[in-house]
Amino acid sequence: MDEKKGNGFNVVDFYPPETTVDLNPDKILFNNIGEYDSFVLAGYDKDGDVRVCFTMAKIDEAISLLEKAKYLILKGTLD
Repeated sequence: MDEKKGNGFNVVDFYPPETTVDLNPDKILFNNIGEYDSFVLAGYDKDGDVRVCFTMAKIDEAISLLEKAKYLILKGTLD
């Protein structure tokens, strides 16, 4: 993992920038046990349906985190 700091956010890349194939989600989750105070997790389940879960008690905090992540991805901060 590579941690980047900027725009008031700490960004952690879970993959090397040159990765061009999907990674094992179970491995990524397992390798990050105990690393976060809170998170939003979005992905596809085995049936291809979108699944979202979050640890925040307030949905507006989860949405805010998603928007910050979206901003960083669109800006190109995440590879």
